Amino acid sequence: MEKTIDVLIKGIWNYAEDVNKPIEVIKQNWDFYYEDGYEDEPPDLNDNGEAYYVIFGEYSDIRYANRSRTCLSIEEALSLAKEKTNDKITWESIE
Repeated sequence: MEKTIDVLIKGIWNYAEDVNKPIEVIKQNWDFYYEDGYEDEPPDLNDNGEAYYVIFGEYSDIRYANRSRTCLSIEEALSLAKEKTNDKITWESIE
């Protein structure tokens, strides 16, 4: 299986008074936190084989970004983003 990652939504998070940070919601066809050899539980994927994550930063610079827990829908990921940022996000684009 070829692993795929799609950036679905980009935005700006008003982290502090004059500090804005990028935030993104991504979808991928594999569970980032699942590791082979630890098969006590299956990977966290929805019925379509997808996982969603909030990236606090930019996915293109993932070395300096933080990834959320696994979400099983875009709605769950958007709700988590809202909760973790105190609803201080301006979404810029939906692809």
